[in-house]
Amino acid sequence: MLFPVEDDTPSEATPWVTYLLMAINLAVFVLGWQWGRSEDWIVHYGHRAMSGWSLTLLTSLFLHAGLAHLLGNLWFLWITGDNVEGRLGALRYLIFYLLAGVVSSLLSDHFLSGSAARIPSVGASGAIAGVMGAYLYLFPESRIKIGCFAWLFPPIMLFSFKLPALVAIGFWFFEQSQSHLFQVVHGVTSPVGYAAHVGGFLFGAASMGLLHLAGWVRSDWAYQGPPSAE
Repeated sequence: MLFPVEDDTPSEATPWVTYLLMAINLAVFVLGWQWGRSEDWIVHYGHRAMSGWSLTLLTSLFLHAGLAHLLGNLWFLWITGDNVEGRLGALRYLIFYLLAGVVSSLLSDHFLSGSAARIPSVGASGAIAGVMGAYLYLFPESRIKIGCFAWLFPPIMLFSFKLPALVAIGFWFFEQSQSHLFQVVHGVTSPVGYAAHVGGFLFGAASMGLLHLAGWVRSDWAYQGPPSAE
């Protein structure tokens, strides 16, 4: 099993918002499990495509269908969120994160109809896909450590290697987009929200591109000029 472990880009500031988002997601899951309310919360606060613009666009971002769903999302947020927050600043990062989640859900709604539109969708993956898209635009030269783990409990890392973010995250996006395309072409549905992943990622990358062009955020895509002769 291949899984990202860490990146080599240090945070530019303490990522308090990323920590807060992770803590809220974890707390909601633990309390829902402890109180036996997880299913009720998903039914009442998960987002349905038929609901359109509603508060569930936000509440659904903090609910997860299971432990693996939660931990997978939080891990990807842990790897990429600190750097994006450091570059954007806490407030802009929080606004961006929530917008990415809302936009990804609305885009996903367009591909759901019939009974699928009545099933509540939950999870932060659309918002986190937005963070990953932003990360790829802002830190294209970053390198991500990939670990190969044995299927044991706890997992044991057999070996690791590093890939440029453009390759590692780019491959993830290619995989998600191909899965979404397969669903559209063959008219099948899946419990995995590939449309939300693709939409969130594109929103994140495009948003950073616009902010970069406007001069509101610095990106490592920026040309630094020829080396100094000093």
